[in-house]
Amino acid sequence: MHLVRRRQRVSVVVCGQIPVCSECMLCLHKMPEHTCERIVDVEEKLLGELRSIVVETKEKITSCEAASTDLESVLSELQQQRDNAHDLIRESYQSYKSMLEKRQV
Repeated sequence: MHLVRRRQRVSVVVCGQIPVCSECMLCLHKMPEHTCERIVDVEEKLLGELRSIVVETKEKITSCEAASTDLESVLSELQQQRDNAHDLIRESYQSYKSMLEKRQV
């Protein structure tokens, strides 16, 4: 990029999508190593790609939120099952302990 920042960028190097001014295009970004196009020519295509990415991202967010809600529900159910199993184990332990104490007497 130029050291002079005020120069107008009128082209973009397509492979790296780097804005370049006309002078750089002639000196640094020569064909065939670099493919340069005018920004106004690629603007709609790039905006379309960006819009597509935004839509896809929003869909993924919705999907992730739904999966998160499902996981929270399953986790809650699993925690309830764990608590129930813990209570049954404690009850069984107390029952067997009580039976053993009665037999020792």
